[in-house]
Parts: sequence; C-alpha cells; structure tokens
Amino acid sequence: MPCRARVAAGNTGDVGWLVAERRVCPPLQPFVHAMQGYVERSPDWLARRELPAPQCVVILDLGAPIEVFAEGPDAAPTRFPGGFVAGLDDRFTLTRYRGEQRGIQLNLTPIGTRLLFGVPMRELTRRVIGLSELWPGERSIGDELRDLPSWDARFDRLEARLCQRLRHASAHTRMMAWAFARVLETGGRVPAADVANTLGYSHKHTIDLFHEHIGMTPKALARLVRFDRLTSALRRSPPRPWADLAIELGFTDQAHLAREVRRFSGLTPSALRTVLGAPSQPESPG
Repeated sequence: MPCRARVAAGNTGDVGWLVAERRVCPPLQPFVHAMQGYVERSPDWLARRELPAPQCVVILDLGAPIEVFAEGPDAAPTRFPGGFVAGLDDRFTLTRYRGEQRGIQLNLTPIGTRLLFGVPMRELTRRVIGLSELWPGERSIGDELRDLPSWDARFDRLEARLCQRLRHASAHTRMMAWAFARVLETGGRVPAADVANTLGYSHKHTIDLFHEHIGMTPKALARLVRFDRLTSALRRSPPRPWADLAIELGFTDQAHLAREVRRFSGLTPSALRTVLGAPSQPESPG
C-alpha cells in the first residue's frame, strides 16, 4: 500500500524533529480535527507554552512521558505514563522534556471527546487527566502503536479504534455539535440567547447542555474562540495595529484585547506576538 502520511524531518538548533501527518478519514472528521505523529530530541530541557484553543488534546505516548505543569507554572510537574487528555481551558499550560519524546497527538472537538471517553465535559474543563484513567481498556495502546512498522499503519490502527468508539451519537450530541460549530463560525459573536432560541431550550438548560457536552458556557467558549482567532491572525499576518485587530475580531477595544491576552496566555500582546512569530525556545517553567 502506498504511503499516505506526509513526513517531514529537520533540525532547529540542537533540536531534531520529525512530524507525520495525514488527512483524518471521513467518518472521524466531525470529531477529530487533526492527527499528528511526532518524534523530537533535545539534549537540554525544552519547555513550551501551550496556548488554549477551542479543542481538546489527546496525547498517546510512544515513548517516555513529558512533564506537564497542569496546576500552573509554579506547581510541581506531572507525568502521565501512556499519555493524557487535556480538556478545554482558559489558561496556558507548560510542558517540558529532555532527551526524546515521541507520540501521536489528536485534536478533538469537545463533542468527539465526550463520545470517545464517555464523561461529561465539565469533568475535563481546566484539567489534564491520564489517558489510562479515562480509557482503562486501552492501557497498552501506546505499546501496540509503537510496535507497528510505519506511521500509516499506526494511523490506520488508531482510526479503526476511534471509529468503533465514536459511532454512537445521540440527538443531544448532534444539537450541541451544531451549537459548538455556530460559536466557532461566528468568531464568538453569536449571542448566547440566539443559540438557546435556535435549540428551543431555556437559557439555563442551554448552559447545562454546554457544560455537559462542551465543558464551558457559551460566553466562556466565545471568549476562547476570539483568543484563538487572534493567535491565528498573529501567526499568518504581518504586524497590524492592535486597535484594528480588536475591532476586527470582536473585542470591545484594545484594552479589552490586552486583558484577554493576559488571561489566556499569561503574556502581554507584544510578547504573545513574539512567541508566535519566533521558533520555539527553551522557557523556564518557574
């Protein structure tokens, strides 16, 4: 069978890396935005500031676990042997490793995460949980994938496993998938009342459904979506005035944008722009 995964490799300073990607199979596309294999080697500690986004992240380790500062940069790091699941968050998280890390990352919608692990999304919000705790029947999945001969073989095996677990969707799941997509496609500008009216539920019941299937209220999700659109704009566009970006992306004004950047990234807007525009650099978690 021909190779379908796109594999790139290189070096950034002393850090060697390999990334393998391919398009997610059609049955999984409503739930899984991306699937990426990776190998990275660093002779020194390498830390990263992981910015929040409107997606849940699943890491399946194919080697030694990385350190995660799940309770904040001043707390002790945690290792999750086998991998972990990170729910929606409105804070940045630091990760760190030295030596080699290898694994597969899945970027899931909240709805996909709800179906895959069968837990209310409110239980994952602002949390990083070991994969073995949420997926006890798949404790050896990392070993199984690591022993396969190619990235395509790993992706095939993983997609088959995911399809088995994601094939059952309830009416509530479909409605909340629409609600989540509506907030995303409007850039967080759709009023929560409009979402509730379209769903045909009261404001209170709509919030309960958001907590159950997404993990955040519509208002909190809208804030996260605006921040994510800002980071995307900073990555792809030349520098622009902050006031112009604020108006374009739905912030009240430049001061509002700056407050939200500080809340979600722990940085000033200028520092965030520098971090997003420059190669990853070692960063002290302390």
